[in-house]
Amino acid sequence: TTQEASSGVTHLSIIKNPMLLPNGSEAFDKKIRDAFGAICRIVGHPVPLEIERKYLVTAAVNVKDFVPTAEMVVITQFYLPHDGSEHLQRIRKRVHRDHTAYFLTEKIPVKHGVVIEKEKLITEDEYEQFFKKRDQKLFVIEKNRWCFIWQNQYFEYDEFLGDCSGLYELEIELTEEQQEVALPDFFTTAGIQEVTGNERYSNYFLARIPYRGPGAT
Repeated sequence: TTQEASSGVTHLSIIKNPMLLPNGSEAFDKKIRDAFGAICRIVGHPVPLEIERKYLVTAAVNVKDFVPTAEMVVITQFYLPHDGSEHLQRIRKRVHRDHTAYFLTEKIPVKHGVVIEKEKLITEDEYEQFFKKRDQKLFVIEKNRWCFIWQNQYFEYDEFLGDCSGLYELEIELTEEQQEVALPDFFTTAGIQEVTGNERYSNYFLARIPYRGPGAT
């Protein structure tokens, strides 16, 4: 399907069909408004907001056992030095199948679970130059990301490697702040806890203080 073929891309939004309203045109109009809003948030008009929910997963889950169409993306990322403000610059390398892409992302927290995000593609040479200029006080984050669709929702499941090995997180990017999330049952069975807005589970915090397991300080 089109959804399955798109799994693995960044910022995939699934616009659901609204419940049938007495006036069919109203339902169609709502879907158009939702789609337009999702596009505006991604391209930055008026501001590029990232609205997400994040969950800590107790144990590793083999997503392919439950969603055979899941796609894996190998991610390496690091941060550039900054002035101590909440304005962060992240450099990321994404390897999906035989394609590699490099990104410069700027993030500014707005409120719980919402950040302003500006992202642009960069070249491999630029990536290498940024790597030389990276914040040497921070660890490089490495993870395998499984992207999959479940009940018309696009999830990303991260298995952290290296210094953060043993940490597993599930994320979903939303089109609306109040949007309901139907979590996959194979994750709730494994054990899951929402950590949206919890600094300890942000990638930037993990680059400063790698995850050491439950209860670690």
